[in-house]
Amino acid sequence: MRQGLSKIVQEPEQPEEPQEPAEPEKYEKYGKNDGTMIDMDLEGNTGKKYLQASEEYVRYLKCSQYKALKCHATVIIYPNSAPKKNGIHNHPPDFTLESKMRFRKALKQAAQMMFDKKPAEIYKIVSDNQKDAAQLLPFEKVRHQIRMYSKKAKDACQVAFS
Repeated sequence: MRQGLSKIVQEPEQPEEPQEPAEPEKYEKYGKNDGTMIDMDLEGNTGKKYLQASEEYVRYLKCSQYKALKCHATVIIYPNSAPKKNGIHNHPPDFTLESKMRFRKALKQAAQMMFDKKPAEIYKIVSDNQKDAAQLLPFEKVRHQIRMYSKKAKDACQVAFS
């Protein structure tokens, strides 16, 4: 005698949709991933800045005086953890660095907008607004950069309209 087998009907298993891993928090508040100079405030206001060279989530910073003074101080920032400092600075702090950076950036923007003017005129216009930084960076020290930014803007303008 045969016994009937009861059929157990199960719904076919549907594969679960793969869940994306939770994204680590991004570092938007520190600037762009383009070599931006930032102050990490690891030691308070020390007058030492770091250059940013980042990957997607891990950030690698090196001292802004890396080339000029061969300073090998670095910082690595992993998501959701404290910054890890490697090495020490081999130079005293420069508290004027930030004002110099702002002055150079203002010169660059002015040179790109007023590329038809002479570098001395551009320098005078910007230095009237930022007198302290202008004393730190005399015209002869930034003349070449102003000329270079003006030339690039002029060339880009000619290409756009030709």
